[in-house]
Amino acid sequence: MLLVLRVVFPESSVPLEAEKGPEIPEKVQWLTPDQVPANPSKPLLYDFTARWCTPCRQQAKEVFADEKTAAFINEHFLPVKVADERRSEKAVAELFGRYGVRGFPTLVVADSNDQELARQQGYSGKRKTEAFLKKALEKAANNTASSERK
Repeated sequence: MLLVLRVVFPESSVPLEAEKGPEIPEKVQWLTPDQVPANPSKPLLYDFTARWCTPCRQQAKEVFADEKTAAFINEHFLPVKVADERRSEKAVAELFGRYGVRGFPTLVVADSNDQELARQQGYSGKRKTEAFLKKALEKAANNTASSERK
């Protein structure tokens, strides 16, 4: 039913509360795409998400609301929330296009030049997401080290 209403009335004829369920108190200090500094000092972690996405809400609850994991993300990444509902905004639309995001949730780790280093599509649990983040951080560190040698 919500899908039919969303197709017939794409811009918020369905109350957002009905679409997204209860609010999840995340601990990650998210930026919006237009808040990203020109030369970030940390790798960027883009969370491509949507309010209506059940796996996105599960990821938020299990990963982004977890004190320890959120602290890791806040310390090592510049986290950026890229919401499907804001795709009409230029910066958001540009990121969707640049990274070719077609499904939710999608996590993309990028270097300071916005070059993709790692991607996780879908949500397959907290442990796999934490492993992805650690591996992406290693890749970012290796990328920085090789750039400095040039």
